[in-house]
Amino acid sequence: MTIITKIVLIIIMLFLVKSEFVFAQGFIYPTIIKEGAKIKEFIPYGWKIRDSVQGDLNNDKNSDIAVILQYKDTVTIFNSEEDSPDTINIQPRILLILFLDKRTHKLKFGEQNNTFILRNDDPSLLDDPYQSMCINKGILSIDFQLAYGVGSWNITHSSYSFSYQNENFVLISAYKNLFNRATHNFENHSFDFLQKKWKTMKGNEDSDQIPETEIHLLELKEMKALKALKTPYTWEVSKDIFI
Repeated sequence: MTIITKIVLIIIMLFLVKSEFVFAQGFIYPTIIKEGAKIKEFIPYGWKIRDSVQGDLNNDKNSDIAVILQYKDTVTIFNSEEDSPDTINIQPRILLILFLDKRTHKLKFGEQNNTFILRNDDPSLLDDPYQSMCINKGILSIDFQLAYGVGSWNITHSSYSFSYQNENFVLISAYKNLFNRATHNFENHSFDFLQKKWKTMKGNEDSDQIPETEIHLLELKEMKALKALKTPYTWEVSKDIFI
C-alpha cells in the first residue's frame, strides 16, 4: 500500500467518523409548508404517511385532517435518557394537523409536534406503541400501548384527547390503564383537565370485589397545550403519576 493510498484511506475514515458524529448530533425535522391544495404537498421529501384521519376540529363545519408522518429511513440520534445507550436508531415521526379553508378550498397548516407520537424503535416491544387516532365531535384522540415481550408483565394503554381552543390544541382528558398479565391486577387513571379532577381505580380482573376508587383534585394552573407536550409518559401530572 503506497503512502498516497494510506493518506486517502485515513481521510475517508475521518470523513465517515465526522459524518456519523454530526448526524448523531440531532435529526433536523423539516419545516412544513403553510398552505397547499392537497395533502401530498405537505409531505416533505423522504417522509411518508403513517396514518391519517379526517373530521371537523375547529368547529367550522369543514373536514380537517390529522396526519402522522414517518421518515422513510432510519437515523441515529443521541439518547438523552439515563442508563441507556449513547445513541439510538429511530424512524422519526411527526404529528401534523391541517385545517380546510372552505373559502379557498385549500389546506392550511395548523399544528406540528415532532415528539408526541411514540416511535417503533424498541425491539423489546411486542407491537408498535402507536395504536390509533380518531376525530369525534371536534375532539382529536390518540391511543398508545406498551406491551413488552421480555422484562415486564405489564401492559400500559393510554389515550389522550385534545380540543382546539383559542387557536391552540389543549389536552382536555387522558386515560392510562396498567394491566399485569401474570397477576391480572389493574390500575386505571382517568384525568379530566376541564374539571381539574382525576380518578384512580385499582383491582383484579378475576376478582368479584369492587375495585378501589379514589377521586383527586388536579393542581393545574393552566391547560396543557399539545405544542408543550413532549413524549408520552414523561409529564408528572401528580406525584409519581406520569402520563
